[in-house]
Amino acid sequence: MKASKGTFIDLFVGTGKSGGTVILPNLVGLTFETAQMVASESKLHISVAIYDETVTNRADSLNARIWKQYPSSEDTKQVNINSSVDVWLSVDIAKIFPDTPSESVETDDDDESFF
Repeated sequence: MKASKGTFIDLFVGTGKSGGTVILPNLVGLTFETAQMVASESKLHISVAIYDETVTNRADSLNARIWKQYPSSEDTKQVNINSSVDVWLSVDIAKIFPDTPSESVETDDDDESFF
């Protein structure tokens, strides 16, 4: 991956595998900000955040929710400490909660408002 001059990057420095593992949290349905906190508390970091075509402005990016993560917490139960998690975000409720009718989607009151 190549970054342009002047671009800010996050650099994670380590000595390799720390020998420990943590449970991979399910980040689906969370905002990016909340997911970063959850990942950090689990000694993980989000390395890539991909916003889909429904995210067109800053307000959308703040309200977007994670609809997919890699590795998936359904497929992978534990990962090494300091592992990376990639996330995909959208404001499309049907994409975020595909098995739930849109009129019954509720968000956690402790989290930011969805819209």
